[in-house]
Amino acid sequence: MRKRMSQSGDRDASRKDQDSMKARYQDAADKMAEMVKAGEITPEQMEIRLGEMRKRMGESSERSPSDAGMRARTWLEETGREIRNAVENGDLTPEEGRAKYAEAELRVKERLESKESSENRVQHEVSDENQRARRTRYQQAAERMAEMVKAGEITREQMDARLERMKKAIIDK
Repeated sequence: MRKRMSQSGDRDASRKDQDSMKARYQDAADKMAEMVKAGEITPEQMEIRLGEMRKRMGESSERSPSDAGMRARTWLEETGREIRNAVENGDLTPEEGRAKYAEAELRVKERLESKESSENRVQHEVSDENQRARRTRYQQAAERMAEMVKAGEITREQMDARLERMKKAIIDK
């Protein structure tokens, strides 16, 4: 009888944990949807983040996030605030802000991966997919800026300067 009650209690706790995870996931999805509407992240970035969250939720629920991961998230949030302020002040265009934030996300991901690799004594290289994604984002930004030049919103010199900054940010990776 006690065994049956214990198993029932375990099931209830497990169900509560699952409900809690679902609620956290939904909260995160709602917040990210607002960020997409505000232009802070792209829909693709939202899907990547939610996919990573689903993956983590599938892992052991007893495992807590690492200190490095928590520091990385804190740094990324602060970087996001700084970028939003720069966009609001006119120091960056919204496109530049999104590109800069995407690069910051990549930098955090690569740094966390390199930490894991050093702990495991395994060297990881930046994947071809990340490199293609960077090139694609750069090309898209260049195309949008060319349209802005045609529309008279920015000068060719401004476009060149912005693209040069993007190149430097990508190369510094």
